[in-house]
Amino acid sequence: MGPKWIPIEEAIADIESDPEVHARRKATLDAREKQLIRLREASKALIDDLAAIGVQVPDLGALHHHSPLSPEVVAVLLDWLRADVEELLLEEILIKLRKPKKTFDGRRLAALFESTTSQAVRFEVGVTMELARPTGLEEWVISAINDSSYGDTRISLAVAAAKMAPQDKANMALLQIFDLHPYTVCQALGISGGPTELRFLAERAEKVKGNARKDIERAIKKIKKRLG
Repeated sequence: MGPKWIPIEEAIADIESDPEVHARRKATLDAREKQLIRLREASKALIDDLAAIGVQVPDLGALHHHSPLSPEVVAVLLDWLRADVEELLLEEILIKLRKPKKTFDGRRLAALFESTTSQAVRFEVGVTMELARPTGLEEWVISAINDSSYGDTRISLAVAAAKMAPQDKANMALLQIFDLHPYTVCQALGISGGPTELRFLAERAEKVKGNARKDIERAIKKIKKRLG
């Protein structure tokens, strides 16, 4: 005799009435509320700085009404990219910087990547570089990828390197960190890879199966299409 079939509504009701489920849900909601309170407190002075340039917002979330961000707003946000700023606020600022009206100097992003001890912040910096494509980072991004002291967070710079750095230097650096996170490096090589990278990927494809092989094959396809 097989297991008893239970209607989905009954199963959901059982879960909803479980005290442990309620306790976990409450803990999650409490943690989120505490994060929001911390973010509101940390961003008060930044909100004042934005008001000083004529941008009145109740909170940072409201900046999406001003997107893409003007150079004046970007300048204010960049001034707050310091390692001593609350981590939650840094992450929020980095997200907002991904939609600038004009490109901007990326040195403040690079300085934050170097000075912070937070892996989460470094990953957000990498994504911001990838999407905003700030200027002045062509050499820096290669140097950072080659610096093993940054550990696994270097992978967050992979796609940014493919988009911003000279192709030959980007590809050389990307192959060096391939094993850190093959999926992300495959994405990057799909953008910048050339004949050398095609051979490298073809050799790797022979050694793996499943999703790992599919990721490599997608990168190979993108490179071939780009090279014609």
